[in-house]
Amino acid sequence: MTNRATITRMTDEILDIAEANGIDVSWRENLVTRTADRKGTSYGGKKNGFPYLSIALKSTGWTFKPNAIKFQNYLDYLVKSHTPMRDKKRYGMTMVEVAKGAGAWCEYRAIAKDTDIGDLYGEPDDELKPLAALLCHEVAHVIDYNSGELEIAGRKFGPRGSVHGTKWREIYRLLRTSYVATGKYKPQVIEFKPPKREMGLIGLPLFDLVA
Repeated sequence: MTNRATITRMTDEILDIAEANGIDVSWRENLVTRTADRKGTSYGGKKNGFPYLSIALKSTGWTFKPNAIKFQNYLDYLVKSHTPMRDKKRYGMTMVEVAKGAGAWCEYRAIAKDTDIGDLYGEPDDELKPLAALLCHEVAHVIDYNSGELEIAGRKFGPRGSVHGTKWREIYRLLRTSYVATGKYKPQVIEFKPPKREMGLIGLPLFDLVA
């Protein structure tokens, strides 16, 4: 299960990306972050006058994984004759990708097919990838409601929050393409190289000592 330290690190990295792209995140020191040991919905925005982020820790991974019970059950649901066609169209391709061996993280139906901010696929063992997408989604809400007027990709937006409107989508697009698609969400691996040592001891070659 995801831990708070990982969420804190990734949130900071996402906010760094926003700041590097000219977005005012001077409120970041006042960001209230809550984590809950439960399944369900995560939230981002403003609460009691403060920027606010709430993450449901048990709902931070892939929505579907190969051979998982949830995947099998939903696949059975989709092939039934009485299943609504809108569900078959929405999740048909998702089931195909999971059947091929990918993990799938599902976005809202309205943006699911968007190539930048829609459904996400990846290695099932890479649990940080769907978490990174979730955090980009929720941090985009926090920015939407706390950063005032914005200009993204030459397009200007007013100070009001847009829920899941165009302003939020463009913030989300910036964050996710910069953080998730590039792989920057992965922790940096520092390679340890031990210092070189001479193969001799007190002036004697090692093979002489062994002999």
